Amino acid sequence: MESFFLIGSVQSIFFTFLLAAKKDKRPHDWILAVWLAAIAFHLFSIFCAAKALYVLWPLLLLFSPLAESMVFVHGPALFLYTQYLISKKRGFSLSDTLHFGLFFLSILSLLLIFFGQGAQLEIFLHLDEAAPAYYWVSRLLFAFHGPLYIVLTFLVLSRHSAKVRENYSYTESIDLKWLRNIALGLSAIWLLVLLQWLVKLPFSGNVPIYIGVTVFVFFLGFMGLRHGDIFSEVKTREKVGNKTLTNRPDTYRKSGISSLEAKRIADAMEGLLHREQVFLKSRLALHEIAKALDVSSHTLSQVLNKHLGTNFFDYINSYRVEEAKKLLVDPEYDSFTLLAIALESGFNSKSSFNRIFKKHVRMTPSEYKTAHRAGR
Repeated sequence: MESFFLIGSVQSIFFTFLLAAKKDKRPHDWILAVWLAAIAFHLFSIFCAAKALYVLWPLLLLFSPLAESMVFVHGPALFLYTQYLISKKRGFSLSDTLHFGLFFLSILSLLLIFFGQGAQLEIFLHLDEAAPAYYWVSRLLFAFHGPLYIVLTFLVLSRHSAKVRENYSYTESIDLKWLRNIALGLSAIWLLVLLQWLVKLPFSGNVPIYIGVTVFVFFLGFMGLRHGDIFSEVKTREKVGNKTLTNRPDTYRKSGISSLEAKRIADAMEGLLHREQVFLKSRLALHEIAKALDVSSHTLSQVLNKHLGTNFFDYINSYRVEEAKKLLVDPEYDSFTLLAIALESGFNSKSSFNRIFKKHVRMTPSEYKTAHRAGR
């Protein structure tokens, strides 16, 4: 079973090198690369302990403080990776290092234990017996530290999902569902750790946990390489008429629009959609409609949210659903598959078509088509 630790370590190093070799690397790529390198070291230290390599090479125990403290890296790394993935920031902030404060404090406490008890390497083999109170305080903090950062990550992803629906008519490839699954995987690993601590589950050592980490590492590295950049904002600057505006939410919040102006914009938008059927474009963004109407993206979003009680995603897809309803009952489209109908209506995939159609019509496209035929 110890081989799982080594496999996980090797594949972590492999993905680290792939990320390091990636062209046009952004901050989130560096964060993921460093995180995977940390996981590689952590798993390798577990492999050394499982194989009792510390007995053969006692100097390996000098790395124990670092290995023991790695538990305080994974939560902040996931959180920062998520934040930088959905932002436009090109560089790191010094304040980011504060998230790893407990990591550095843990190393310091373990070094104090080591040098405070005669600097004997064997101390790290019997930490449960030799450790003073502050070591157990750090272990207790670990129990809450990881889950806290996972919760913070879910909050960031939730806000991102809301922004996507405010600015785009589609969610495929930009809603970060894969990263939500990564966060769920890390949650499961942390739950195993906590259960083992609390109720002493009947399995030997940490084997199931680190097997889980090995599988987790593969998906983390693979998905991190596979998915490109995600931006939380559509544009930094946009032209409205002859003016170039900067998207500053604080500025726009203070400048509300009248009901009369909102109705004018809403009517103009409805006319545009009926006249030019721009909703058939599968990857339609809010700023494209705003540009066509000669208004700012924020103003258009305000009209949708406050005056129409919806968001851009639901508004555009309501037109697509109506278009799909027409095609589903049109004899000329009887030979079309549901996927073909979906694509003709502006949807990106059959799954999103089924989900959105059912949300608006309370039945699936197939059920709608069958019901219409029965009523003929």
